[in-house]
Amino acid sequence: MIVQTSSTAVKTAVPETEAYLSLDCTQLWIGKGRRKVFYGVEEFPCDLNGRAFQLVKTEVRQGEPDRYEVFIHSGDGPDCRRQDLCSCIAHQKGGYCKHTDVLAALIADGRLPDPRAAMPALAPVEERCADEPVEVPF
Repeated sequence: MIVQTSSTAVKTAVPETEAYLSLDCTQLWIGKGRRKVFYGVEEFPCDLNGRAFQLVKTEVRQGEPDRYEVFIHSGDGPDCRRQDLCSCIAHQKGGYCKHTDVLAALIADGRLPDPRAAMPALAPVEERCADEPVEVPF
């Protein structure tokens, strides 16, 4: 990455982000440079066009939050990444962060399955609540 200062360009090294997800999708490890953080992953229902997560740190440094709320937009197109949200300070300042990058990549790779996809679709209320008697087994 090239950072422009007054009249000179300085080359800086940007550490690569690494991430590992547990087989049961409940633990996430994110490493960037020498800093490595373990999170518990909790997905919660979301009425918006996307998926909502809470990343809970297993170890918290003094003065840092113990959790982050993350929203990953599920739309397509170049503007959809700008609609991802995270409560961390990096996202608040720059509009992106490692939390949204990692979760979006895991979703895109199919490694973080959508729990809503496993739920069967309900029949319309009119069909479920017909005036037919229901047999009760007791």
